[in-house]
Amino acid sequence: MYGIQALGLDGDLSHLSTMESIVKRYLEELLEQNPNGPYILIGYSYGGIVVFEMARQLMAMGKEIRMLGIMDTNVSDRARVEEKPGRLTRFLGRQVKKAIFFGVI
Repeated sequence: MYGIQALGLDGDLSHLSTMESIVKRYLEELLEQNPNGPYILIGYSYGGIVVFEMARQLMAMGKEIRMLGIMDTNVSDRARVEEKPGRLTRFLGRQVKKAIFFGVI
């Protein structure tokens, strides 16, 4: 198991301009530790989107992805522009579901 620290926490924001630059940096670290695979990738929240792209690029390199785990990642139509009230309603709906699951309400 190998955990990768989120980019930008060290103050270096140079790799955060595009998804491709984020994934490139993560893949460099991953391939340095395990160049041959197979890989099990898991991402939480925005990390789910990142590991999806990592898996896509690794498969394009001919690498084996044994499992891709995506947890609590919002994969709605990101190209669609949504008005603020609609975003707020969707956000609150997701939070209520989590609260019910954890027994808060």
